[in-house]
Amino acid sequence: MVNTAAPPFTLAQLPPDLQHVLLTCVRVAAMQGVQFWLVGGVVRDLLQQRGPTRDLDLAYAGDAPQLCADLAAALGATLVAEHGAFGTATLAVPMPNAAPPLLLDLARTRREQYPQPASLPHVSPADIVTDLGRRDFSVNAMAVPLGLIDANPPTLGLGGLLDPHGGVADLHTRRLRLLHAHSLRDDPTRVLRGVRLAVRMDMHFTPDTRAQISDMLAQGYLHQLSPERIRNELCLALEEPDPAGCLALADQLGLLPQLAPERAWNPARAADVRHARQYNDPLLVAGAVLWDCTPAARLGLGRHYRLDGAALRLLTELDTLQPLLPTLHAPLANSYLDALLHRYQPRTLQLAILCDGAARPQLEHYLHTLRLRRPHLNGHDLHRLGVPPGKLLGQLLAELRVAVLDGQVTTRAEEVAWAQAQVAALTGAGVPPTEPH
Repeated sequence: MVNTAAPPFTLAQLPPDLQHVLLTCVRVAAMQGVQFWLVGGVVRDLLQQRGPTRDLDLAYAGDAPQLCADLAAALGATLVAEHGAFGTATLAVPMPNAAPPLLLDLARTRREQYPQPASLPHVSPADIVTDLGRRDFSVNAMAVPLGLIDANPPTLGLGGLLDPHGGVADLHTRRLRLLHAHSLRDDPTRVLRGVRLAVRMDMHFTPDTRAQISDMLAQGYLHQLSPERIRNELCLALEEPDPAGCLALADQLGLLPQLAPERAWNPARAADVRHARQYNDPLLVAGAVLWDCTPAARLGLGRHYRLDGAALRLLTELDTLQPLLPTLHAPLANSYLDALLHRYQPRTLQLAILCDGAARPQLEHYLHTLRLRRPHLNGHDLHRLGVPPGKLLGQLLAELRVAVLDGQVTTRAEEVAWAQAQVAALTGAGVPPTEPH
């Protein structure tokens, strides 16, 4: 075990608001006789001079049934989740200046035993060193104790680095190394987290870890996970800075055939996936990944992973939009373009813009211009011009939109004249009253 005499980084690397949160946590913990450690990703990132994310992982030792409630009260936080059997909880801590809340993940130090491959573990309390040994990769198995420096008022202090598994050395050489031989048998999702880390941090799996991945695939441990657990990991991959890189590495490792049997990674999709990522919409990224799958394959994945309504809507709309796209490779009348595309949500159209360059001009023209164009007159106006409520009113509103889109009328006065002429022709009652007010 490595226990440095000085902290491995300084508090100056933490924004003041995060320092305040940690100081509050340590003060509350001290009153309950509890020790806190910074653990996992935040230690790894700070060691690499990376700024911390809006998530912080804290481990604590000791029996403190009131800890989460007292922390929530002291921080003005909301308890997002709590799992008493595992000694874990997540607090959403409000941040200043309308920033997104900080997610504070708390976990009691523990040991884990997995009765079956890919099952949830049985846990029991343990010390911090034992707790670090249950984690996935050496670079995530480091901790720094937090404490109070005796001052007036007391301030936050950092202890020495706990690095029992050589995480610092692996960071320096950019190696991803599993901690023990049964790691992927116990929790196969660790390989998916490893893929994200490898791409995000430009790291590589050690030969032993690659051998463990191959053995995990041969044993079929991924198939023993619930679809929900895999789906959650895949969603996190789609939110990574380089989701295309994650998918390419997953394919290289042989993971994709088991995660999505009909989705072999096509390097040609990489550019579209990277463009989709710029919109910060994971569903757009997912759509770009699945763009060239068959409708049956997309439907199968949607059902298997029990996707939510928004995801299923995107995939369903994609099935009917894609056959229309060759029609859009040449200019069309505005009203015809509207008739083809008005049923699709903007997200689906944006996806087609990203993935079909030939149709892009027509799609962008509709999405950014025609879709937003509205007649000056509405149904109430037409009714005041003498159109009775019912089918005729709806028919004239649709025809008026066509006239506006195709430039037959451009001003409110022209729309009124057009509507008067239509009503006169349909009813034979002469010209209806003047423009409504």
